[in-house]
Amino acid sequence: MTSLQDALASLEAGDLGEAERLSSLALSEPATRPDALHLLGLTALARGEEAIALRRMREAVAADPANLDRQLDLGQLELESGELERAIDTFSELAQKSPDAAIVQLALGNALKRAGRYPEAIAAHERAVTAAPDAALCWSDLAGSYLASGEALAAVAGLQHAVRLAPEEPELWYNLGTAELRAGHADEAREAFETCLKRAPEHARAASNLGVALKSCGQADAALEVQRRAVELAEGDPEAQWNLALTEMSLGLFEEGWARYEHRKQLPGYPDLPGQAWDGSAAPETTLVLHAEQGLGDTFMFLRFVAGARARVKRVVLSVPAKLVHVLRDGFTGADQIVAEGDFIAMNALHARLPSLPHLLSVGGDFAVEEAYLDVPAAAREHLAERLPSEGLRVGLAWQGNPSYRADHERSIPLSDLEPALRVPGTQFVSLQKYDGVEQLKTLPIGLDVLDLGSSLDESGDAFAETAAALMGLDLLLTSDSAIAHLAGALGVDTWLLLAHAPDFRWGYEGATTPWYPNMRVFRQSERGDWRGVAERVASALRERVEDA
Repeated sequence: MTSLQDALASLEAGDLGEAERLSSLALSEPATRPDALHLLGLTALARGEEAIALRRMREAVAADPANLDRQLDLGQLELESGELERAIDTFSELAQKSPDAAIVQLALGNALKRAGRYPEAIAAHERAVTAAPDAALCWSDLAGSYLASGEALAAVAGLQHAVRLAPEEPELWYNLGTAELRAGHADEAREAFETCLKRAPEHARAASNLGVALKSCGQADAALEVQRRAVELAEGDPEAQWNLALTEMSLGLFEEGWARYEHRKQLPGYPDLPGQAWDGSAAPETTLVLHAEQGLGDTFMFLRFVAGARARVKRVVLSVPAKLVHVLRDGFTGADQIVAEGDFIAMNALHARLPSLPHLLSVGGDFAVEEAYLDVPAAAREHLAERLPSEGLRVGLAWQGNPSYRADHERSIPLSDLEPALRVPGTQFVSLQKYDGVEQLKTLPIGLDVLDLGSSLDESGDAFAETAAALMGLDLLLTSDSAIAHLAGALGVDTWLLLAHAPDFRWGYEGATTPWYPNMRVFRQSERGDWRGVAERVASALRERVEDA
């Protein structure tokens, strides 16, 4: 056995000192120097000496640039060490030398995907598929790049090919289920996750996401069962806890749900709070800074809990996205100060996130409000009043949420599907839609006149300031589940909310009213995807409203 073989055996046995000694002996021979340098790099890595490992592996590659395996190892270590651009350079150089090596293209594609360079990642993964068309891994990684770039349908197609090549591999079925969910195919996702669990019954992520798929299919009770099992399988996994929390709350189990909702703080990318976290205890001499989180609609919704926090501290500062400062300073009196995110530095202050207040205040399911908690100055109302229709039932209209939201395909409504409601005599519809979805107004049939007000509102960049004033001058808002629904609810505006068959957790699965807003009436899909049926029920209710006016 050569000294290098002995060194490798020592490394595998955990005898790092002997592995280093034997590898060093081989450094003096040109024929063995590259392998010796590589082994010294692996030994340093086993010791946790990352910088030394990188230096040794780079020396090994420089000593023998033609060796594919050593250069791949170097790129992988650079990737794991956070040297993303250097890893991409290493893999790119290797891909030029070995353009037909699928393993090289896979490594390059995965590094590019991590860097967010999705078109390049897709191209690299397509080259890997061309080089190894019968390799399920190549198809799976290609699908991963498609999914990261937002091309869910292409990802589904790639993973369907992958599972045909390796039908017994549970991880491929899990990936397929994930892609189907992103594509809005809840039934297909459920089948894929179930297949994964048949092959790997302890696959916690598949169980958790099977619950997500079941909930999207309207089977929340079944979702609750499998997600509780997922939490048992992967104790401490924040995503499994998060998924279960949303299901619990959708079924009205808010006491359990709010507590479990806190696991979102352990999810990757969750922003840290500055300063000392508030635990809900009374601190009558202390300032509390409450930080907005998630969507703008969530901020409006969770404002109701600020008063409860204010009762336990000396002073409350509300930190929100800069574009919400105007509308909240004008209309929300529950905080002592309202500032833009990053603009307030408080010495010795306590900090908390708005969505954590229900847990910190132990409200459980007792979150209903009896009256509006947001207002609009009279001058702003008067300014918008002259731009609104003067006759008929004045109905505000919003149908499209933020398309970057993962479940937007479920909640947003094609404007054309609302035609039965738009045709009700005696109504004057006013579009409050901004940006995405506004183009659909041009596709309405002749004779359906909708005043496009939204396109000219809030042009200063202050989100919802003029929209709020417009809402106060309308008789009714007809909206999908988006931020404007929460704004109208907080303002006390009469609101009709149109909900998907499996809506967001806060709305539950049944009922024509919601405890979140006393001024809100709920119209739910009876079948998934059937917005036309919802619109017909809305039309009937509108006719009654016009007749009663």
